[in-house]
Amino acid sequence: MITVFQLSQRVEDQVQKSTDCNLSLPAQLENIFTGLWLKTGQKMQTNVTGLKGNNVEFKVGNGVGRGYLSVPKTSRGGVVVLHAWWGLNDFFKSLCDRLAAEGYSAFAPDLREGQVARTVDEAKELMKKENQELAEKTVLGGHEYLHAHPSIKGHKIGVVGFSMGAAWALWLSTKKTDVAAVTAFYGTYDLDFSASEASYLGHFAPNDEWEPEDSIRGLEEKIRQSSRPVTFHTYPGTKHWFFENDRPEYAPLAAGLAWTRTLEFIHSTLGRSSST
Repeated sequence: MITVFQLSQRVEDQVQKSTDCNLSLPAQLENIFTGLWLKTGQKMQTNVTGLKGNNVEFKVGNGVGRGYLSVPKTSRGGVVVLHAWWGLNDFFKSLCDRLAAEGYSAFAPDLREGQVARTVDEAKELMKKENQELAEKTVLGGHEYLHAHPSIKGHKIGVVGFSMGAAWALWLSTKKTDVAAVTAFYGTYDLDFSASEASYLGHFAPNDEWEPEDSIRGLEEKIRQSSRPVTFHTYPGTKHWFFENDRPEYAPLAAGLAWTRTLEFIHSTLGRSSST
């Protein structure tokens, strides 16, 4: 498989050929890079047969929460996975397994108390029933559970969130200074990032009916104003939920590029961070 570094070497030649004067140079570079990647036919490796982690319980306030944990033989850090509004389905569990295969202890707390939606209408119904206070405690409890796991000792935490889960990931980074890396898939949240010590990576779809362009750019600017490292990518031709391979919006080539970028971001960020 071609790497992002190898692909970037092809971009320079394409820049000279670009005739889109309405875009800034960074925007032209982004479009060229993504277009070249898609042309190479790179794909995201999906989970192999069967889930490899375990369903676990953890403390949530004065109660008990449930989630999915996948731990490698030797861990080089921890990643909290925050699911989209569907609930903790097999896709998000398999993502934990894939992160574990890359050397990270990955934990996905269940923000839907065992309920899983399969359609947008079902997900909307779950949103109506959401207990915001309980969800907040579950996110914090999930973070604490992973932070205390023996495999995480000496390491900081990364968070990967999807849509609703992306908003929670951004929120968590403003509450916990041991969160060093946040990857947000097609989700935003208008927050004060002045207390954050995280770096940020975002993956978005253009003309997303669920996530307006103004919200995306506003979030990027707000993070930048807080002097935190931030890089946002947009994937031409994709829609909301393009990364999730159990959704009709799934775009395998764009998902492959987003996965590669996410791994390189986590490797570089968590690889140089440690907790005290």
